[in-house]
Amino acid sequence: MLHSGEPEPDRGYSHGMTRTLLVALGSLALQLSSAAQESGYRDLTFPNTTGQGSSTLSARVYYPATAAGANTPMITPPVGGYPVVVYLHGWTQTGASYSKLGRYLSRKGYVAVLNNTAQFSFSTQAADGKAYFGALTAANAQAGNFLEGALDMSRVGLSGHSAGGGNTVTVLADNPGYRCGVVFAPIDPGANTTGQVDVPLAVIHGEGDLVLLWQLTGLNVYNEATNIRGLRTFYRMTFGCGHNNLVGLFHITSTDQEVWQVSKRVMRGFFDHYLGVDQRGLDAVIGASGRAEPRLSQLYLSVETPTLWTAGDAQLGQTITLHVASEPGPVVLAASGGLAGPLPTPFGELLLDPSALLTSWISQVGADRYSTTPLSIPSAPSLVGFPLALQALGVGTGAGTALSGSVVVTVQP
Repeated sequence: MLHSGEPEPDRGYSHGMTRTLLVALGSLALQLSSAAQESGYRDLTFPNTTGQGSSTLSARVYYPATAAGANTPMITPPVGGYPVVVYLHGWTQTGASYSKLGRYLSRKGYVAVLNNTAQFSFSTQAADGKAYFGALTAANAQAGNFLEGALDMSRVGLSGHSAGGGNTVTVLADNPGYRCGVVFAPIDPGANTTGQVDVPLAVIHGEGDLVLLWQLTGLNVYNEATNIRGLRTFYRMTFGCGHNNLVGLFHITSTDQEVWQVSKRVMRGFFDHYLGVDQRGLDAVIGASGRAEPRLSQLYLSVETPTLWTAGDAQLGQTITLHVASEPGPVVLAASGGLAGPLPTPFGELLLDPSALLTSWISQVGADRYSTTPLSIPSAPSLVGFPLALQALGVGTGAGTALSGSVVVTVQP
């Protein structure tokens, strides 16, 4: 029998979707191997066949490599390809300016495509941001292309800084296929545009930004993104976070380094979760570790559909933590011995196998839109390899009471 503890009390943190992702052993192996990877890069040019924006799309592309540096060999991609992040630079910058970001993502198992076009044209960059999706799809399918078979085009996220952050929102409003977005200190493209975005969106901005004030841009983007599926969040950082240090540009002081360490973890955690790398990534964004960051000033969160993830390893005799983000109210959590075919219900699709139900319990989500519940794994060797499936029923801003996606963890020795 699996044992759930009492829900933790509600905690305030004023200080400062389709199915949720399954955890598979192959995915975890990729996580572990990525720690030892080097970061290679190539400057590539892609044809733009859309008739909009730049005639060709130039980008600096970072990828997991056998050795660090320019034009080094790519590590053989996993089956299906690497997850991808397309990144749109700030005004007057190029993608090559964001080398820290590219190196970081590639060392963690991503291909990062840093846009080098449209240094001085907001509208051209927006058109190019849309065109990259088709251009990368074509490169991935082209025999002999350096990127042939390297990209998982079902797992592509979009990100950007400043003007590129605003253009990330603009592209997602007329989305060619990106799964989610992360924007740093974005220009606000306006409510009419932002209100059309329907994929999960994270905004990261700092109180020390004297170029774009968080109250007028980052907060507006968060407030105007009212059509999101899944969740939207605004991670507002303290005064030490300026316009450039949160994306790894112009690091001079130890504060600059600290800000970058936090913002890159938030970015990666969001992409890890929504691009199927590791469902536990949300912990660095809206979970316990993200909320505990000293550089966090305030966390804003709106949940259209309840979202579930876990923390900790499902090992014999150990305890994992179930995290739920939802609107305030009761949450019912259930554990089953695997998944079954989707069963339609008035609250969405039940993904657990009802014939293998192990336990269920009720948690409570308060004003911080977050709750945690411990779940103990018995010390029974027969459980090794057991697929523990989890799902939650809670309150969302969309259809009201709704089922989350499912999470599956495999019990380890």
